[in-house]
Amino acid sequence: ASELLNIGKHRHITEEDARKLKLANGIEKCRGKIKELFGLDNYEEKKMEVLLDFHMYNYAFCKENRFQSLKTSIYMSIMNEILMEDISTNDVSSTRQSSYERFKDLMLKHSVQRPPWSVGVFSIGDAAGITDYTVNSYYRHFSLYKHIFTSRVEISFVQKNLHCVEEPPSPAPLFEAKMV
Repeated sequence: ASELLNIGKHRHITEEDARKLKLANGIEKCRGKIKELFGLDNYEEKKMEVLLDFHMYNYAFCKENRFQSLKTSIYMSIMNEILMEDISTNDVSSTRQSSYERFKDLMLKHSVQRPPWSVGVFSIGDAAGITDYTVNSYYRHFSLYKHIFTSRVEISFVQKNLHCVEEPPSPAPLFEAKMV
C-alpha cells in the first residue's frame, strides 16, 4: 500500500511490517524489529541509538492513538522520509521550514481522498494530532538531529606574512628545452 501512496525514495515499512511490529513483545524485541525494518545496522552505534529512539517514539505515538497497521506504516514511513531527507544534506536550503513544508505535503497526500493524487488514510483529527505531535517532538529537536547526522566541513586557513615577497623558482636552462 505504501508504494501506491508515493511516500518517497527512502526506506519505508509496509502495512504487513507494521503488523509484525505490533506482534513484537517487549521493548527490546520491538527495537530489534525497528532496527531490521529500517536497516539501521549501517550506522555507527550512537547514531543508530538516536534513530532507534526516533522510530520508537513515533511507534509509541501510533500505539497511544490506537492506529491500525496501515496508519502506523504510513506515519512511520513519512517520518523516516522526512528525517532521511533532512539529515542527508548540508544544503543551506534544508531548513526547519522547508522540512515542515515537505511534512505538510506528505500529510495532505495521506489525509484527503482524491485518487490518484492522494489517499485519505488519516482523518482530520488524526492529521491534527499527528501534526501537533510531530511539531512538539521532531521539529522541536530539528537542530539536534541536523547536528548529530550532518557531516562537518573543516576549513584550514594559512596566513602568509604580507610584507614578505616570495621569489619564484628559477626557470630551467634554455639548453634543456625541447622543440614542440
